[in-house]
Amino acid sequence: GDTRSSSVFKSAAGEWLLTRPEGGKVLGCAVSFVAKAGGFVLVGPTDDGSKGTLLFIGAKVDAVNATTETRVALVTDKDPPSHKAAPMKAFQLAGSQGAVAIATDMAATLRGIADVKRVALKQREELVLDMALDGMFPARDALAQCMGMPRIGAVR
Repeated sequence: GDTRSSSVFKSAAGEWLLTRPEGGKVLGCAVSFVAKAGGFVLVGPTDDGSKGTLLFIGAKVDAVNATTETRVALVTDKDPPSHKAAPMKAFQLAGSQGAVAIATDMAATLRGIADVKRVALKQREELVLDMALDGMFPARDALAQCMGMPRIGAVR
């Protein structure tokens, strides 16, 4: 299918792009943040039945030949320093670039998301991605709108 990308938010840290399927479809919308450290992609529901995916791409994430299950911990600057991130099930995606995917209910994720400025991903206690970012709320709102969700109010 054809897709169109448009810039949602740009800063010194990087840029958020919204990718939307042609024809106004709500399945397959995504926003991606591209920076030197790597990429962070929020993928909305897709027509294969997926409710959504968080995708992390980074140079320190191992590239693998076959998709394998793994466990990762996600830490943001909104977590208190004492916070011990619980490892969660993820998939290390096959390909030349290291990528990890975490299945999520994107509608619920967007409603609960905070305006994070840093996302870090640990695998086997090793930091595989540590990324500064900006514009989480504009990105969240662009994806929610693309997915046909009602506007998200202020998150308390």
